[in-house]
Amino acid sequence: MFEPNMLLAAMNNEDSNNHNYNHEVNNNNNEGFLRDDEFDSANTKSGSENQEGGSGNDQDPHHPNKKKRYHRHTQLQIQEMEAFFKECPHPDDKQRKQLSRELGLEPLQVKFWFQNKRTQMKNHHERHENSHLRAENEKLRGDNLRYREALANASCPNCGGPTAIGEMSFDEHQLRLENSRLREELCFFFLKLVVRWVLIKNLKLLKLPKISHFRLPLVMVSA
Repeated sequence: MFEPNMLLAAMNNEDSNNHNYNHEVNNNNNEGFLRDDEFDSANTKSGSENQEGGSGNDQDPHHPNKKKRYHRHTQLQIQEMEAFFKECPHPDDKQRKQLSRELGLEPLQVKFWFQNKRTQMKNHHERHENSHLRAENEKLRGDNLRYREALANASCPNCGGPTAIGEMSFDEHQLRLENSRLREELCFFFLKLVVRWVLIKNLKLLKLPKISHFRLPLVMVSA
C-alpha cells in the first residue's frame, strides 16, 4: 500500500510537470504572437515602400502627367475669332499665324478653335435640318390620315352608299359607254364615206352617165 506522504509527493510532482508544460505552451504562443506582429510590421513597411515608390514614379520626368490642360479663351479673343469665322471659316496657315499674333495665342490653339467651331456649326445645322424634316414628316402623316378618313367615309353621290377605293363611279361608267357608242358611230360613217367614194371612182372609170342624187343603200352598207 502507498503511504500518504508518497501520494502527496506524486501529486505535487504531477502538478509541477503540468505547470512547466503550461508555461512552455504560453511561451510558444507568445513567440507566435511576436512573429505575427513582426509579419504585420513587415507588411506595413513594404506597403509604405510601395507607396513611396509609386509616388516616385509619378514624379519621374519620363512619365509626364497625362491630365489635359484646359485653356479658357478670353471674351475678346472669342469675339475676334467669331468675327473672323463669319468672314473665313477655313483660314490657312498664314491667316492663323497672323490671328494668333494679334490675340496672343498659339497657332495650334487657333487651329483647334476653328475646327471645333466648324464641328459645332455642322452639328447645329444638322439638328435644325432634322427638326425641320421631322416637322414635315408629321405634317405629311397627318394629311395621310385625313385622306384615309375621308376615303373611308366617302359615299356614292347617286345611292348614298359607301364607296370602295378604286371602284368606278356611275358617271365614269356612263361616260365610257357614251364614248364607245360615239366611236362605233364614227367608224360606221367613215366606212360609208369610203364605200361611196369607191363607187363614184369606178363609175368615172366606166364612163357611165352621171347619176343624180346618188344614194347608197344603207342596207348593203350595214350588212
